[in-house]
Amino acid sequence: MKKILAYCLLLFMAFPCINAFSETEVLVSQAPFESAVVEKSEAVDDSYFDDAVFIGDSLTLSIESRNILKNAKFIADIGASISNAANSRIFPYEGKQYKLTELLQKFQPKKIYILIGTNTLTFSRSGDAIEPYKELLNVIIKDFPQAPVYMITIPTFRNHAIKKLHPKYPDFTNKRILDFNKRLVELAETAHCHLLDLCSELITSAKDIQPKKEYMAPDGYHLSMAGAELFKDFIKTHTVGN
Repeated sequence: MKKILAYCLLLFMAFPCINAFSETEVLVSQAPFESAVVEKSEAVDDSYFDDAVFIGDSLTLSIESRNILKNAKFIADIGASISNAANSRIFPYEGKQYKLTELLQKFQPKKIYILIGTNTLTFSRSGDAIEPYKELLNVIIKDFPQAPVYMITIPTFRNHAIKKLHPKYPDFTNKRILDFNKRLVELAETAHCHLLDLCSELITSAKDIQPKKEYMAPDGYHLSMAGAELFKDFIKTHTVGN
């Protein structure tokens, strides 16, 4: 028995990468990169987004529905989690369902924006949600290594929206969202992607971390028209490489 245990220990030492708890290795974007967090810059024209793609869930769809970025492409689906966005054939386009990679190949974007995570964070801790986000980044960077990738922080919820979710997701809070957003900054640095802190633009104050009422739809977590307009102004004044 001792010989068997010793042999198993040697195997473990020889193959340390065989670890159920190992983290996903992140690919590095080859697009020009100086720092993760994008500072305010001169506003670009709407045409800047003509060759852009926005990837996400119903929050992203709420922006598309406002028709504020008329020529941009949206790859989004109601209820999409970070994990199934990376791997599953869930995205509707012209009456069919596609994988993310299939639509990216079809659209051939020059800029890629990611706004996703709300559905995953309702049931997952922020640290657990980062792992599938790494996989999502890898799927994108592998096929489009030269395209700048803008990672957008997740907006917090209005308090009444969190209260409504509490019976089903008692552990979900705005602090979980803020912690996830902090982790996005670190991930953006590692992957040489760009971080757009939309969440901070929407928050009421340092003491009240829910978004301002006028920026949110009545449900408390999708963007209103005013919120969508703020989103547009924000991404127009936070770009790189112009």
